[in-house]
Amino acid sequence: MKQTFTIHEISDLLGIPKSTLRYWDQEGLLTPARNDNNRYREYSLTCFYELLEIMLYRDLHMPMKELKMLYHITPSELSHVLEEHEKKLNDEIHRLEQSRQAILQKKAHIQKYKEVQKNPYQPAKPDIKALYPFDISNKEYWCNYYSDSYYFSLFIDTTTGETTHACLQPEFSSSDSPMWEYQDCNYVECILQYDFSNYENNNVDLHLNHLHAMGYKTGNIIARNLFAASDEKGRKDYFLGWIEIKQ
Repeated sequence: MKQTFTIHEISDLLGIPKSTLRYWDQEGLLTPARNDNNRYREYSLTCFYELLEIMLYRDLHMPMKELKMLYHITPSELSHVLEEHEKKLNDEIHRLEQSRQAILQKKAHIQKYKEVQKNPYQPAKPDIKALYPFDISNKEYWCNYYSDSYYFSLFIDTTTGETTHACLQPEFSSSDSPMWEYQDCNYVECILQYDFSNYENNNVDLHLNHLHAMGYKTGNIIARNLFAASDEKGRKDYFLGWIEIKQ
């Protein structure tokens, strides 16, 4: 049975780059013998077992500092190190799951955009009950916006043409009084586009003119941010809008 292996053989057998093996040697994680004639590294079966253990801990994303400690600690200390690392991994898993949920949410927003773009002005009820003027200095609001831009809302007074940035919760607002409250009336959905750097450039009038040409009387508009993306004219914010249809 073969007792020693070259660095090339170890690299092929375990799928570890030779540069990584040399680095682990330099860091003192394993100590292969040296050939008396050519001074090349020679890896014994003991080195194999050491490498398999190192690979296990590296797959667990254990940092080099902790790996070095493993060779100088008792079983109880090893248990403590692993428990602490498990906590870190659980925190990372939680963070990654939040990231995955954010991706799924954004994909759902894009799918909604496609559906409404393809078939606009369909009857739909807004999915919010009230809008409040938001307090730009409120840190919690920005944390919510960071997690999902769908929290970012607009209220458009079509009588004055004024657009107001809004939030959904009174605790994020500069006022306890809502600027808009849901009423059981008719709305149609559309996609609102705003130039990212200048909200005065938008397609609100395009939608209103189209609805007026169809014989509808329109009221105010509320909207929620879906995502930001670019077209041939530059970067834009895309909103799901609900336009009030008056009888």
